[in-house]
Amino acid sequence: TRTPVVNTTSVRVPITGYHLPDGTFIYSNTNTTFLPARGRLPDGSLIRNAPNTWHLMSINSDGSDMRRFAWTPRYNDNLTSDNGNDTFNATQPALVFYRGRMLVAYTTQRDGSMAHTSLLTGIRVAAPGLEAMAENTTESLAGIRWEGGNRAANANALRPSGLPDGRILISQSVPDSQIPQSGTFRYNRGGRTAELGLQGAALHYELRIVSLDGTAQAILPIKTDLTGYDALDAKALVPRSIGKKPGQWQLPEQPVCNPRCPPAPEDDPLLGNVPRGLQAGDGSPAYAWSPFQIGDVKLAILHNPNVYANPPLNYPFVNNSPPIGSVAFADIYIDAPQFSGSTYNARLPDEQVRAVKWLTVPVDKQGAFTASVPADTPAFIVLRDRSGHIVRGANRSSLAIAQGNAPGHAGQVVQCIGCHMGHVSGSLTGQAFAEFGWTNIAPAARPTSSSGANPERLNDRRGYVLSNEATEPDNAPVFQDRSPSWMAAGSRGEGESVQLAWDLPIAVLDVRLVGPEAGQEGFSSDYAIAGELRFFLHGTETLSARQSVASVVALSRGGTLVRLTRPVAADRMVFFITDVRGTRSGAPAPAALAEIEVIGQGATPSALAGRPVQVMLPQVGR
Repeated sequence: TRTPVVNTTSVRVPITGYHLPDGTFIYSNTNTTFLPARGRLPDGSLIRNAPNTWHLMSINSDGSDMRRFAWTPRYNDNLTSDNGNDTFNATQPALVFYRGRMLVAYTTQRDGSMAHTSLLTGIRVAAPGLEAMAENTTESLAGIRWEGGNRAANANALRPSGLPDGRILISQSVPDSQIPQSGTFRYNRGGRTAELGLQGAALHYELRIVSLDGTAQAILPIKTDLTGYDALDAKALVPRSIGKKPGQWQLPEQPVCNPRCPPAPEDDPLLGNVPRGLQAGDGSPAYAWSPFQIGDVKLAILHNPNVYANPPLNYPFVNNSPPIGSVAFADIYIDAPQFSGSTYNARLPDEQVRAVKWLTVPVDKQGAFTASVPADTPAFIVLRDRSGHIVRGANRSSLAIAQGNAPGHAGQVVQCIGCHMGHVSGSLTGQAFAEFGWTNIAPAARPTSSSGANPERLNDRRGYVLSNEATEPDNAPVFQDRSPSWMAAGSRGEGESVQLAWDLPIAVLDVRLVGPEAGQEGFSSDYAIAGELRFFLHGTETLSARQSVASVVALSRGGTLVRLTRPVAADRMVFFITDVRGTRSGAPAPAALAEIEVIGQGATPSALAGRPVQVMLPQVGR
């Protein structure tokens, strides 16, 4: 017998789309629905799927001050990198008040678009605020599980509602073989009858009550016959007093508008606040259907005083902003009524190209820019260098920032600081010096050490970050973000050194050294190191800037802050270790550092003029 020879021929379908002026190629999605626009960069790098995620946001009743309410990463590893997957997916929020604390229960779904189906859903609970980000990487307490869950075995759960005792009312699916699983829907379309196929599943939804830890789930009986019906979207009617305490109702303060308040947002998609005249990437009209000229479009102001600003060390890890000096321009794109995919050459409002460029504005040396944007229209920003190339690096995998999270009401100033994930939503506040260009620039440096592995731990902006829960039952601290320290080889201590080096001169204002936590990696509670900070520029030490450090403490104690009397120009900073105290696992301890924070900016003459001074000015109403 002879084995037949099988010839295989691969046929490749041409990829359609259009080129941007810089050579970026955007795929058209001409024949594909429910897919965000993708493409590849001029160097061939693939552009990740544009995020199609749903976030928990808060907004004033007049449509202003939209910001992220709670960060809801799916997994712990999503804390270290915004890799383009649907790492945040949350809908149907409901407040839950428990033991004086306000939490938010929400529906999460494996299907990233949340547009295809009500299946594959689960209920999770989050604490508000960026500081609870790592704390919110919890498993579903009902419905589909994320970690190792069997989709076929787990029920689906959605639409939570908070109860006064801290429990949650939910809708959960149960098998039901009597439910029709197919059907048709007929409707009138342009004077003709059209038919749409419907599909279902062999299940129905009933009401359940579940505790915040996922235990004590119980069926809520309903005193009526619901055969053929689903119990969905139930709301608990709970009387609440008026006040400012958790669980009380409080009417929002009436805005003071001068000369008058802006109008309410327009919800008609055919009256979207976008003008005719803008072009898609292929030169075709982007919004040919719009009745507005450019002068008719209501505007908001987007202001970023420092695109290089990084979050503080006491927050769980949030991606770095771009390296200092790397950004020259900010492209502002508007993302009109898109959320479920698009084709690049469509003409209908709900099928427009996903991203339409609005304008480009310069970014100054401090990292500041200001741009006008159409009001009540989601926007996003792409940062470019002096050559027009997209800014990458600094462990950033995202090419664009603030995707869809940057609308402003007419006349509103939307303030953002830094260019890390989710910045426009107002999650990072209280960074006064960052508004003047000063921020942690250590991540932009190359770390090295005299011995030991993992010198990158020195400037990864990660450490043992305390949880909101404060302590375990035995009074031991709870850490929600754990990252091991750099340690010298063996038990080496005195004479060891670590170094941060920058490609360009920078101005250094403050340095914070952070030691390991007590008990971390076996370190004793009395562990501490001492040393000397030295600064170098073009190979020469600036002797007047040398600083002695008597003791380096852990982040839970604030770290050890070294304040310079005036900014110092440097391209290299070295910490020489002169003393090590304490033990590790009962043996002599090596030199170790958890983090080095360097508050600085580009070494311009203005940055080196002197320390910034904050002056609090009283305001008196006229």
